[in-house]
Amino acid sequence: MSAVISGGEADLLTRRAVALCAGLGYDARPTFYHTLTGFNRHENLHVVTAAFEVIGIHAVLGLAEGNSATSFKPVVYVGLAKDDDDATCLHRRSWTQGAVPILLVVRPETVEVRDGFGPPGGDVRTYPFEPGRDVDPGLAAVSAGALTSSIHWRDRPTSRASAVDTRLVAAVEDLNRYVRNLYPSLGNSRGLVNALIGRLLYLYVLVDREIVGREWMEAVIGRFGCSGAAFAREVLHQGVRIAEASFTTDEVWAVLDGIDDLINGSVFPISFEERRLLPDDLIHLVHRVVRCGDVLEFERRQISFLDVSFEVLRTETISAIYERFLKIEDENAQRNEGAFYTPP
Repeated sequence: MSAVISGGEADLLTRRAVALCAGLGYDARPTFYHTLTGFNRHENLHVVTAAFEVIGIHAVLGLAEGNSATSFKPVVYVGLAKDDDDATCLHRRSWTQGAVPILLVVRPETVEVRDGFGPPGGDVRTYPFEPGRDVDPGLAAVSAGALTSSIHWRDRPTSRASAVDTRLVAAVEDLNRYVRNLYPSLGNSRGLVNALIGRLLYLYVLVDREIVGREWMEAVIGRFGCSGAAFAREVLHQGVRIAEASFTTDEVWAVLDGIDDLINGSVFPISFEERRLLPDDLIHLVHRVVRCGDVLEFERRQISFLDVSFEVLRTETISAIYERFLKIEDENAQRNEGAFYTPP
């Protein structure tokens, strides 16, 4: 969560969440879980694990096909939030995961119903809630009975434009266009700019998932003979930029090459000849926009990278983004360069 909830606050919110789940009929369902240790289904195990351990939800309600003991599709996350920052953080992580359509946020005096498939900033329906009293009629649409009705899902609108992979691809395209306008020498190098952005995005996912850490990056940078290791420190920050970037691009390529060595290949390969076409300050720019939320100077706006929580971005989503990158590039160029989508 964005801030630590103190013991007293957590106990209060937990009691409210327990009462809400009872009032909505969730706790009477065999597909309701309030702990990961009690989760006994195989389908979407990785999704539910991330929900409890990374997103920080209180409980999950799912649907199962027939009487299958393994089937499970999450439909509601119940989370706790003491303030707006906590609620936004919970929403951002849930949306990034892209696995659950409904997010219920239990606040000190209210309950919020949020769109799990839409990013923060969208419509939030707020209802009063007091344990021991009847649940507000407005919450009837998210009761267990309503959610197990086929009519509910038939009438529920969904927007592909709000999906996290759609937003990320659009953000990459916006940044790509901005970069090529700013650097005329790269005007015809759309694929190369996308490759740079894609490789940095992949690195941020590995860092935020704690697969790659500062010590490893510093060791790799040292092995490649770089004099400093500022990049290993600055890449850890998201949404915070204390000063101008102080790392060298040699450090960046050392880390990216080190990752290639680990996975015995490369996502979005960039040759040594192509690297010479990428100015040092361009790499700093991409890092600042994606990682620190810098505004694009010409357009005076911040594109959607900071809406995404890379620590819960699913492998399926990364694969979908990669596939869409390749589809929007020239097909002949893909064939000539040997770039084709491969399974995760």
